Amino acid sequence: MFSWPTFKQQMTDCTTCQNRQFTEIAGAGHTAMFDHPAGIAAYNAFVDR
Repeated sequence: MFSWPTFKQQMTDCTTCQNRQFTEIAGAGHTAMFDHPAGIAAYNAFVDR
């Protein structure tokens, strides 16, 4: 995602956002959430909250 650094900074700077958590996987692309074991685990943990 081209705008990831900007988006992440905006979320990090947000003072009214609740419970932000980022999972970055070195060498993985935008689809890591669906095709990388660490991405899948992080997504499932998020959904299960």
